[in-house]
Amino acid sequence: PTLSSITLDPASTGTKGMTLVSNECIDGSTPSALRYVQDDLVSAVAAMMDLNFQTGDGTGANMTGLVNTSGATSTAIAGSALAIDDVLNAFSRMEANNLRPNAVFISPADWWTLVQVKTTTSSKQYVLQGVGGGLAGSVRPELFGVPVYVSGSCDTSKVVVCDMREVFVGHQGDIEVAVSEDFSLDTDSTAIRVVARYDIGVARSTAVEIITGT
Repeated sequence: PTLSSITLDPASTGTKGMTLVSNECIDGSTPSALRYVQDDLVSAVAAMMDLNFQTGDGTGANMTGLVNTSGATSTAIAGSALAIDDVLNAFSRMEANNLRPNAVFISPADWWTLVQVKTTTSSKQYVLQGVGGGLAGSVRPELFGVPVYVSGSCDTSKVVVCDMREVFVGHQGDIEVAVSEDFSLDTDSTAIRVVARYDIGVARSTAVEIITGT
């Protein structure tokens, strides 16, 4: 086997957000409007990071997301709609490369397409019901023991299967939240800024399987 290097540059691929809150609003609010806006801005930055992690195009301050991994295996669905077999075939291809699929990233629409598949056309029993998780009783969605991460940040036309042992995350410090009463003194407002400096890289391109045409 050969070893290669991975370059992560979280300082250049950071996600940032800033907003102003009226001091009158802060002074007259219960519970604290400042705390609410801080939490909301952190959530917005986290959502943008999630989107970048999945679909970032690697330009500017964007990470190169999983769906844009150079050399990743890309396979179209076998039929007219996403099927469980499409995901299982991705598992098989990955294991043939001595990898272990341990994460599936999927959009809500694609996940519920899989969940709604019944054993027969006239049956009321779902294929995933009681088989390898995924439905009632599961702590989180799974497909035959592999965790499924359902997110609105996922590409609605692609499902990503990964061996996350080969995906590396670099970060420069923790998520930073800064508050300034001086930045916008002339408008009697308080500024809130959130900065998250993260980047990702994939060691082996075969650790990412992209199912397209969903």
